[in-house]
Amino acid sequence: MLAAVLTDFNRLELQELPVPQLGMNEVAVRIRACGICATDYKAIKGIRTNVTFPFIAGHEAAGPIEAVKLMVELRRRGTRWNVFGITMHETFELDGGLTHYLEGRMDASFGTTPLAMLKAIRLMERGLVNPEAIITHRFALADIHEAIRVMGQKERNKVIINP
Repeated sequence: MLAAVLTDFNRLELQELPVPQLGMNEVAVRIRACGICATDYKAIKGIRTNVTFPFIAGHEAAGPIEAVKLMVELRRRGTRWNVFGITMHETFELDGGLTHYLEGRMDASFGTTPLAMLKAIRLMERGLVNPEAIITHRFALADIHEAIRVMGQKERNKVIINP
């Protein structure tokens, strides 16, 4: 699989990596797009120094809904799971009783509360917020260096990488 690997600060290389071997209760998601956030940018530029090399940036990944279904099926008691960035143009059923029994929590991002996420989803459902509107730039993975350059500009909002 092709990945943008940070080998040192300001040294981002496209590398062909082996597909990870999965262990029990692990799932692989085929990434269709990935956002570059300020945290990633700061790690790449050396502003954020708590990075272990090699480092593959990109925690705002989006993948097919089948990955979400499998993730739901693999939940265990006390699991916190994150669906931030997962493409949601399709639907899947979630057993609320089972989720409650498992004491599971579904988050949308690191600092988002369930109430805030519910409000955001309702705004999107009503057409009052268009999440696509915040994407200002899209790049192919092969153009990762240009994407990082754009991240350093004030005129950008969200930069998306598509493999």
